[in-house]
Amino acid sequence: MRKSVIDAEKVELVMRNKKYLLEIFVRCEAATALASPILGLKDGRIEESMNACVEVNLTNRQSGKIIFKDTGRNAGLEVAGKIEKIIIF
Repeated sequence: MRKSVIDAEKVELVMRNKKYLLEIFVRCEAATALASPILGLKDGRIEESMNACVEVNLTNRQSGKIIFKDTGRNAGLEVAGKIEKIIIF
């Protein structure tokens, strides 16, 4: 994992190995507050979007050739938990 940036509006993940670079970018559109469980009870609230936009890029690092590039719409996105533990700049 080379980069992991997560907040309420976006998720950015960048991973690479010797041969490939994988980039995933997610943009959250309108989110809705939903009930979430805390100790078995639905007392918590969590934001979830069902219309996020996901962009995925896979590149060959040696040649620079793009192997796969696409954008998906209407994806589900839920950002929750202790995200500060997985943030990498």
